[in-house]
Amino acid sequence: MKNEKTEILKDWRLHAVVLVLVAATEAIGQISFKVGAGVILLLPMLYAFFLGLGLYFTPLIKEKQAKNAEPLIVLGVTLLIAKIGVTIGPQIEAIIAAGPSLLLQELGNLGTILFALPVAIFLGFKREAIGMTHSIGREPNVGLIMNKYGFDSPEGRGVMAIYIFGTVFGAAFLGLISGFLATITPLHPLSFAMASGVGSGSMMAAASGSLVAAFPEMEAQIVAFAGASNLLSLSTGLYASIFIGLPLTEKLYSIMMKRKEKKASDKGGISMLKNITEWFLILAIFGLSALIGNWVGYEILPSAAIPGMLVLIVISVLGLILEKVLPGNIPSVGYIGIIGIIVSIPGVPGSEYVVEWTTQVNILALATPILAYAGISIGKNWADFSKLGWRSIIVAVFVFFGTFIGSAVIAEIILRMQGII
Repeated sequence: MKNEKTEILKDWRLHAVVLVLVAATEAIGQISFKVGAGVILLLPMLYAFFLGLGLYFTPLIKEKQAKNAEPLIVLGVTLLIAKIGVTIGPQIEAIIAAGPSLLLQELGNLGTILFALPVAIFLGFKREAIGMTHSIGREPNVGLIMNKYGFDSPEGRGVMAIYIFGTVFGAAFLGLISGFLATITPLHPLSFAMASGVGSGSMMAAASGSLVAAFPEMEAQIVAFAGASNLLSLSTGLYASIFIGLPLTEKLYSIMMKRKEKKASDKGGISMLKNITEWFLILAIFGLSALIGNWVGYEILPSAAIPGMLVLIVISVLGLILEKVLPGNIPSVGYIGIIGIIVSIPGVPGSEYVVEWTTQVNILALATPILAYAGISIGKNWADFSKLGWRSIIVAVFVFFGTFIGSAVIAEIILRMQGII
């Protein structure tokens, strides 16, 4: 671990490339164009992702840079979660009022199964369809499938197909459809904000970022609802899959396959101090790129944003420390989100300064370097992805669309029942 972190800190080429990508893409800014009655928004974070991916296939980026970029994605997401936490704090009363909606919208993930499973079976997948369609296929769900069926099982191959698609295209896909659906459908933007919390920081950032761009007057609410939903998905999503999603997928698969077969028969060890120092340094490098993007894209001088960035870094490091020293299996992002919420709740000593300072750091400016590093990292896995058949890409599109629209519909129903929208 020591050597890995040292290599990351010394990889000046990687950090310089990301810094240039962030500055260039933020300078371009967002581009929007109408498609029918809706609007598709192209954001700097999406340009950064695809440019980073493209650079992997040039002499400028090598496998070393792609490997070093992976941990930076994870650490960058901690700053994003910290920002979300301090955004949730001032909105805590509204979040509590929406509590039932946040809990029940997790059931919207069943839309994944209902949308995608019939498509997978129609396209000829067998048991792979179970791994593909039981969830949106992030890390906890990959672990669930591997544990239950094994890595070399059809289910294992299925979940990995969705995982790779999500890693490569998930953020871009949700970033594109969120703003479009929110502007073309009668569903409320807050319903889509809650649907953005799929348990992935980058996907949540892309989806909620598009919503913020489409409805800038609702930025605080969108970020708060999306962040709270994402934190809840991280903690409850796996259990929803264990007790509801996977059994339901198995049952529906059995029913659909019986019908299909019937029709077919008719036809035929580092010290903590060292860790803390390295976390601060790596997050400072990441923060520098975010500050430049914050300046170029949102005209906030680094001198004004530095206090807020330092607050986010401290919150992130505290969460990383708690993960190491406290018993249990709570991930660092869980602690980071909670700390961010607590220190920004009105009435908590110093909360007014935390909110004032962190407001100077735009959430989209944090998302752009995350996706720049992600694009570079994914380059080394492109060969694996390219071997997947076109059928799995179609299924993946239905998986992601089903999860997003299903969660939004559930959220819309409950929010309206509560009179919040």
